[in-house]
Amino acid sequence: LSVKGGAINATGQLYARDRDILIANFLLGQGDGGGKIDILVPGIRFGDALQPEELTPLTEGKIALVDGLVHGKGEVRWNGNGKVTSSGDFAVVETDLAAAFGPVTGINTTIHFDDLLGLQSAPSQSLDLATINPGIMVANGEVRYNLLPGNKVRIERGQWPFMGGLLILQETILDMTSNAPKHLTFEVVGFDARQFIDSMEFKEIAISGLFDGTLPMIFDENGG
Repeated sequence: LSVKGGAINATGQLYARDRDILIANFLLGQGDGGGKIDILVPGIRFGDALQPEELTPLTEGKIALVDGLVHGKGEVRWNGNGKVTSSGDFAVVETDLAAAFGPVTGINTTIHFDDLLGLQSAPSQSLDLATINPGIMVANGEVRYNLLPGNKVRIERGQWPFMGGLLILQETILDMTSNAPKHLTFEVVGFDARQFIDSMEFKEIAISGLFDGTLPMIFDENGG
């Protein structure tokens, strides 16, 4: 910390409570006309040594067994009139986790926050998923989303190649502050019944044909 000519500058490090695990470096500058804090996250490794709920209550009861890396940087600015703005860009890299709708592997996304303190993102953020298994494994998916005020997530659209066709997650809003059941509607386009039966290895059942339809689903703490 230094104070010189009416200006305050400080640097520091933030650690997980009671852990020798570095979470972020910060740089603070304050002058007559306002100031800012730069928050630099070199890389938080989640796994056996650290889980997200040890840093924030927002994930408790929502996800578990997180294994992956988060890194990025944020900025908080304020002016002499008391106005505060914040932004940031954070990447989730090759991350696996367990959720109410099943295990998820290979999550990769970069989130641009246009209000970091409010945890609000710009629209149409892109998230890639290697696999997700709500009962039947689907792979190589992409989900477009944005983070809304009040810790809500708007799913704009999700899409996966599925049994010769497509599995589409329709638009919905998920309230991450509540453990209430989550309602998701999937659309199936060009589902190849023969490919599905072959993948399930049902030896004495033969079905052919293409199917389209919708699958309204409810997920809670017991699954789907």
